[in-house]
Amino acid sequence: MPTFLFTRAVPNALRIAIVGLIATLPMPLLADEACTLANDWCVPFVGCLEDGSLHFVGRTHGRRDGPLAARTSQGAQCTGTWKRTIVGAGKASFSCDDGRAGKVLYTYFDAPTGTAVGRGSTETGERLIFFSGRAIREFMSADGTFDPDLIGCVSEALLS
Repeated sequence: MPTFLFTRAVPNALRIAIVGLIATLPMPLLADEACTLANDWCVPFVGCLEDGSLHFVGRTHGRRDGPLAARTSQGAQCTGTWKRTIVGAGKASFSCDDGRAGKVLYTYFDAPTGTAVGRGSTETGERLIFFSGRAIREFMSADGTFDPDLIGCVSEALLS
């Protein structure tokens, strides 16, 4: 992983405080219906520009491929598709009603929390990181190596 996403300079007390905050946040949903595997394999996700300036909150549907829907912290609505590749990685592409569009490749899966991590970029070159699963808070808490700005962005996304 790129070194700009990791930091060892963050004091443990700050890291613990940020992780504690994440653990108390409610998980957002885009629609009134519950996002469960029983609901057409619905899985929640959050994503951020790597500089922490914008976040996405959404959900996917389908077991191996399907639609995705999200909203940004600036209020844009996004839609797209995702699919699992033959080697187990995941690909997603999206476009938003504010003109932003991008692609994400999920290449890491954390088995203990069931969280998939993907990286990508928008068409204008903004770097993205996305987390998909039911235990994103737990994954961020257990990992402990993400940059505080990224943790802050994910925290904000989970609050929205």
